Amino acid sequence: MGADGSNAQRLTSNDASSLSVQPAVSLRGGFIAFAQQDRNGQYTIWSMDMDGGNLKRLTQGKNDYGTDISPDGLWVVFTRGEGGRFLIRVPSGGGPASQLTDYGSSYPSISPDGKWIACNYFPNQNQPMSIAMVPFGGGQPAKVFPKPVTGEAPFHWTPDGHAISFLNSVNGVGNIWEQPVASGLPKPVTHFTSDKIFWFDRSRDGRLALSRGTEPIDAVLIKNFQ
Repeated sequence: MGADGSNAQRLTSNDASSLSVQPAVSLRGGFIAFAQQDRNGQYTIWSMDMDGGNLKRLTQGKNDYGTDISPDGLWVVFTRGEGGRFLIRVPSGGGPASQLTDYGSSYPSISPDGKWIACNYFPNQNQPMSIAMVPFGGGQPAKVFPKPVTGEAPFHWTPDGHAISFLNSVNGVGNIWEQPVASGLPKPVTHFTSDKIFWFDRSRDGRLALSRGTEPIDAVLIKNFQ
């Protein structure tokens, strides 16, 4: 759709047996990468042209999700949740996938200069989940930042590459926070006092797009069951 919400067009199937989630758009390469769930509940990474044509399956994994595209449009980076959670990249035109991390990591976000990947970082069960800066070629994190216990993915870089944005929900109220990559503590950049944020993204000029709302939950009592 247009930036003003006009001319919305369906790009993926309306088949109830499949689910398309977490799209990433390459402005240079003119394509979209996304995770597709099949009827068995397994996710794989696919790509398609901006009009929905030229649909192509990029991975053969059983639990691939959380896509991002390199600034040059040559690579799709994603999380593989099979046998753990690791970062993987695959050529956007198709080809062999390569593993970038051998420690707990998920929800990659590539820096504007294409040199770094921000992600969730959890090397072991005894260490709190943090935010890591991983070289684009893979390996150990160059920097690790503590993350609030209530902090959540997704991650998005500011256009100047100086900070990493993430979602932080406190007492059911969602706000966007930023972690400076040079040094310092994260701080909020939105100041909502109600509602949950379900997802967010940034435009090229730094504006935030948010999906916000409430999530009603009913309490149900079941009696006389066996």
